[in-house]
Amino acid sequence: MIDTTAVQTVETHEWEIPAYNRHAFEAAIAKANGKLARAGLDTRFEVAFENFEKPAKAVTGVVVTEPWVRATLTGPLKLSHGHYTFVASLIGEEAGVTVHSAPGQELGGYVPNGTTNCDHCGVDRNRTRLYLVRDERDGSIVQLGHSCIELYTGVSPKGLWSLTFDEELKSYTEASEGGFGIHDYGTSVDMVLAYAFAHSDRGRHYVPTGGWAGTATVAHVRNSLFADINKMKEGDRAYYVAKAVDAAAYAADAELIAAIRASVDETGSDSDYGRNLRVILAGEMVSPRNIGILSSLVKVYAVQQQIEAERKATPIVAGFIGEKGERIKNIAGVAKTVYRDEGYYGMRTLLVGITDDGHVITWWASKSLDIEVGQRFTIGAATVKKHDNYKGQDQTVLSRPSKFEVCAGEENE
Repeated sequence: MIDTTAVQTVETHEWEIPAYNRHAFEAAIAKANGKLARAGLDTRFEVAFENFEKPAKAVTGVVVTEPWVRATLTGPLKLSHGHYTFVASLIGEEAGVTVHSAPGQELGGYVPNGTTNCDHCGVDRNRTRLYLVRDERDGSIVQLGHSCIELYTGVSPKGLWSLTFDEELKSYTEASEGGFGIHDYGTSVDMVLAYAFAHSDRGRHYVPTGGWAGTATVAHVRNSLFADINKMKEGDRAYYVAKAVDAAAYAADAELIAAIRASVDETGSDSDYGRNLRVILAGEMVSPRNIGILSSLVKVYAVQQQIEAERKATPIVAGFIGEKGERIKNIAGVAKTVYRDEGYYGMRTLLVGITDDGHVITWWASKSLDIEVGQRFTIGAATVKKHDNYKGQDQTVLSRPSKFEVCAGEENE
């Protein structure tokens, strides 16, 4: 007989949100507590707020701050019932199901069989709502349908949303970009990848969550797909129009999209992340909830490309190309690493290159350099700022370079 005593283990989560989002955040918490009450649950989400200041983007060289709020939430984010613990919900895609694990839960190697059967009642029908629970006595996973889940969790299906409510609250950590509505219909997989590629500087500046690092890439993607850009401020509207042009070009590049898709091979097929990506990529459309997972693939692709460029680069030798303070002329090489970062005073770029004679040079440029990993470049002259060593590798740090040029159309072979 199944134990009918449900135990909800309380966990704590923390978010940093712009002050102007606090009212909407609090309204979401109040609405959630109302839903918990209607679902017959005794626990509630409790939130404590702390005001603080965060550096804003620099304006004419002056650093300013803006008001933010740190929200610490305690809530019923884990559910145990007798010998059973809720593990995950399953979301259907064209080619199978994706797994969305509850906070802190892992499948331990279990892979859904792709059917819509319920292991409890044995009824075989086309279900759109499926759940996984773990039997803590032997670690086995049980797949359940919507009508049977309450027997194992002690909570009716309408209360299970509370286990992943923390995902919904992430949207309030991002600056407003015009707003969007989550559509029920699917979206083209290739267009999501194209927009993610455009909004993340070809995957090299992918932002997983909002905050000081900038607006999350997936928020930009959703705005591009769903928002009415005509209602945005002029500057934001211009940004999204430009990204739409970039995305259209990327989407039309069948070879590029195929390469991004193929980079999924760099992810583990035995992980939730890798399995979910493979299910999504097997179809032509992706459901709204999985747009974030799919968008992150461009980061995997960018890392893969950088590793490949490093593999092809000129063999590295020890030593330096000059003495500290010396002005070196006529430097030529290939880009090994290109990293862009938006700091207090705007965009800057770290260029790590391999010179034609095999020495490693580095330069922090106070702007965005128009160069890709693997492209050749020349520098008319630069000053040796210092000699450095990174992970056992000698590096000549340069400053004040002049006549930096990218050799158009040329890549290291």
